[in-house]
Amino acid sequence: MAGLSDRKEGQGISSAPKWLQLFFLVARRITSVKADGHVSCVVAPPVIEYFSSALALASASIPEAPLERPVKPLGRVASLINHTLQDREHSFNFDEAGSVTDEFLGLTKFKQGTFPPVVRLPEGFPHRSDSSIPDGIPELLQLAGLGANDREASWHYFQLCAEPVVVICQSPAKVAREISELTSSSLYEWNAEQLGAGAEAAITPDAWFRRPIICMSPRSSRSRPWLSELTPSAVIVIGYSAWETPARWVWPDVPHSLFLNVRSEDVLRFRMWHDGQDLPAVDSEFAKLTGIRGIPAKIFVEPFAVAGNSADFDWEGYGADFE
Repeated sequence: MAGLSDRKEGQGISSAPKWLQLFFLVARRITSVKADGHVSCVVAPPVIEYFSSALALASASIPEAPLERPVKPLGRVASLINHTLQDREHSFNFDEAGSVTDEFLGLTKFKQGTFPPVVRLPEGFPHRSDSSIPDGIPELLQLAGLGANDREASWHYFQLCAEPVVVICQSPAKVAREISELTSSSLYEWNAEQLGAGAEAAITPDAWFRRPIICMSPRSSRSRPWLSELTPSAVIVIGYSAWETPARWVWPDVPHSLFLNVRSEDVLRFRMWHDGQDLPAVDSEFAKLTGIRGIPAKIFVEPFAVAGNSADFDWEGYGADFE
């Protein structure tokens, strides 16, 4: 079995297929590219199915952040209460030492002096029902050492959901199924974070703070201006038609990975667009990536000013088969 069980980069993947090693490398290194513009990595695999899903799983990782995350401003917050993912009105108070009072601690079962797992929701975020963590995921994370008990393991899952991997695509439900199939496959040994993330990928951005991987159509971004106030851990775009929309400018500071379908006009359309651009050079060793045999890849940067050119995008002519 291919090993991806180690959290350290470069360990545990030597026996994985070359294409999977490439995607793991992209997932770990693309965020290190520093440039004054929107960084993207374009990949043209021989078939587009499952390749982007593999990168989504490889990108899933718990942020390196402390468990204590205080939220002092009042407002609606996403939280984890009694192992249930809930949205609550933030009404608890802080004492002089900065600790949360007993009002909220009784619900979260956190010890006095620590903060409950809460993240403030942006203005306009939709109201929704409570949600449960997929069965068996807290136990899986705990066995992997991510939490000393079921409560702490559940908090680690909430951390995955706070900064999810976003997949912008034409068919969110289809990609979510691919992710689930890869997760349950015995061909590759994903680590606990990746297994937890791929258990139930969401098909709408309204599932933010509820699921670690969110598959969404480009059109979904049009009616959700609050998306730009949230930060995904990675953004993957499937197909040139999805990429050319304003959706790729929702998170311009987050590097994007663009997958082109070689069985369509994707590659030709991208080349025509790319050849007509005056793009800045990328000062990074990783920018020299050209892919592996049979899977070409290229790093490029768009100036932030280009974002304004997408404001007049013709959504009506974009295609009825998108959400």
